[in-house]
This record gives sequence, C-alpha cells and structure tokens, in this order.
Amino acid sequence: MQHDTVIFDFGGVVTSSPFEAFNRLERARGLPKDFIRKVNALSPDDNAWARFERAEIDSAGFDAAFAESVGARPAPVGLALIVMVAVVAVMAFDAVGAIIVIAMFICPAGAARLMTDRLVPQLLWSVTFAVLAAVLGYVLAAWGPLWIGMRSSASAAGMIASVSGMILGLACLFGPKRRGIRMAATSQAPISAPITLVR
Repeated sequence: MQHDTVIFDFGGVVTSSPFEAFNRLERARGLPKDFIRKVNALSPDDNAWARFERAEIDSAGFDAAFAESVGARPAPVGLALIVMVAVVAVMAFDAVGAIIVIAMFICPAGAARLMTDRLVPQLLWSVTFAVLAAVLGYVLAAWGPLWIGMRSSASAAGMIASVSGMILGLACLFGPKRRGIRMAATSQAPISAPITLVR
C-alpha cells in the first residue's frame, strides 16, 4: 500500500491533549479554568492558537495576537514602556553615572524573575531588591571603610552596583525559579500527534 499524504493531528490520542497544558498554565497563573479554551472559542478559525498551528504566526506573534484577543493592547503598552525607560535612562545616566544605572536596570529585575513567575510579585520583588541594594550599598560605601580602619569612604555607586550583583548572584543560586524553564520543559508531555496516512 502506497501513501502520498501525511496528515498530522495534535495530541489527545497518542500523547496528552494540549488542553491539559492549557489547564496547567491557567492554574500556575491563577486564571479561571478553561479560560484559554474560551478565548479561542470566540474566533475558532482565526484565533491566535489556530493561526499558530497553521504556521501563519511565530511564537512572538502568538503572544501579541493572544493578548489582543483578550482585550490587551500590547503595541501601545510596549511603546509607552520603551519611551518611559528611555527617558529615565537618559536622566539617570546624567544624574548618577553608567555603572549604577546599568546595575539597577539589570540586577533587581533579574533577581525578581528568579523568585516568581507572576508579574505583580515580580514588580514587588524588584522594588524590594532595588531599595535593599541602594540602602545597603550606601551604608557599606559610607561607613564600611571606617569599620575596617580606613579614613575615607568608598564609591556609593560602585558599592550599590556590587550589592545589586550580589543579590542577583544569590537569586541565581537559591531563587525558587532558577530551574523553572528546565523543569517546565521536562515535566510536560510534548504536544505532538497521531499520524493519519491518506491514500
């Protein structure tokens, strides 16, 4: 018997259904059960999932398309965020210098990402780490050298950047989400499919 067509179907027969992965994601993000399926059902042939399955959009395009389908406006929000970061960066570089600006842009946010997957807790962790780095770094720069017998203080910007880096290092070693991507990849069944051969 010779076949000239192969049709791939997504999981649910040979592998687990992608809907199970949707439900796991909903539980992890605190969304209502079957939220993703209900959003997809609003436009069954043109939703982000259907377009992604047909290879009309890539994974980056999927994020934007799904966000739009739930009423979010990712393009204006992204543009506003870029403009705000650019304005703050220009003012900060002029006010305090490059070292502390780069350290405070990267380290608190990176450490917060290693603590949680949720957006609001990430923002709170990031602010907490930034304040901790600023206060502890300033104290160590101003009084730390005096504690060890030196006569002058150290650079506040350098010490704040160093403390920020130490916080990020500790989060890399001990943060609860430091292995999140690898664990997520190995704990979920792949979304693949039974194969139907057509004559």
